[in-house]
Amino acid sequence: MTWKIKPGVKPSDAIKAAFDPANGTRIECLSAISLVTYRAIMQAIGEDKFDQLFDGLLEVSTNVKPQAFFREAYDSSSGAPVPPMEKGDWVYVQGHVQYDRDEFRPFLPKNPDTGQIDLTRPPGPGELDPGAWRGENTIFEGGSVFSGLGARQRTLEQLKKSMLSDYNAKVRHYNSLNPSHKLPYGKMGDVGAILNIQRPDLSPLHSFL
Repeated sequence: MTWKIKPGVKPSDAIKAAFDPANGTRIECLSAISLVTYRAIMQAIGEDKFDQLFDGLLEVSTNVKPQAFFREAYDSSSGAPVPPMEKGDWVYVQGHVQYDRDEFRPFLPKNPDTGQIDLTRPPGPGELDPGAWRGENTIFEGGSVFSGLGARQRTLEQLKKSMLSDYNAKVRHYNSLNPSHKLPYGKMGDVGAILNIQRPDLSPLHSFL
């Protein structure tokens, strides 16, 4: 998914249009983080400066992450304990550790012409919904509350329960399609690991503030 600004459209108008319920915006959680980051910047520096800063440059996609306005505060690959979070942190929470397990692959939607897996196709008879909750990009709102696309204002425990329910629904469907090789259901300990924390960094905007 990639959104680029149309010729002649002001960046501020594009961002406001994306948040207008009348436009029926459809997006996934990583691009949603980009959108809320752009909107926060626009609200901080004003629409005129925002238009000047992003003229011809505004893009929202899964390939263009808003790291320019964040600095990494934690990555699970370091082996370090998760540090205390601060309000405004961008936190990636992992879904079930085997969300894309190999057993699911033969049952995923396929392109009828090539026979290759095609996750953009709706599942047909005898196919699994590939799902989209491998993880959740969230903003930490303070206290114990996180918000992400489709997961607004939830505690980590509530988010984990929702992720586990989503994975187990996938397992239940798989088991109904393949009763001779049923998979075990997931447990709470399999979901909700915090893999990465990015902290807001406004230093690139100092000349506009």
